[in-house]
Amino acid sequence: MLQRLRYLVADPLLGAAILVMAAFGVLMVYSAGVLDVPADAAMGAWRRQLLYLGVSVVAAVVMLVVVPLKWFERLAVPAYVVSIAMLAAVLVIGT
Repeated sequence: MLQRLRYLVADPLLGAAILVMAAFGVLMVYSAGVLDVPADAAMGAWRRQLLYLGVSVVAAVVMLVVVPLKWFERLAVPAYVVSIAMLAAVLVIGT
């Protein structure tokens, strides 16, 4: 079982930490939605956040199983450059 988990997630401790932080984020969205005066926008926000978390976990597992590791290694530097460029664009264009 541990070997299979290590195959899906290279570092099980890191995977557990990511899931704990994501669950903490859902908890924070839930606590922010508990209001004295109910607001329609905040009522079910934690359910949507939990749905998005579930979809992203399934997508991540599918990506780890289907896509070869070489593709991730090959795309790492271009993805990093694009993300830095988008961060710089936020500084220039910004809101």
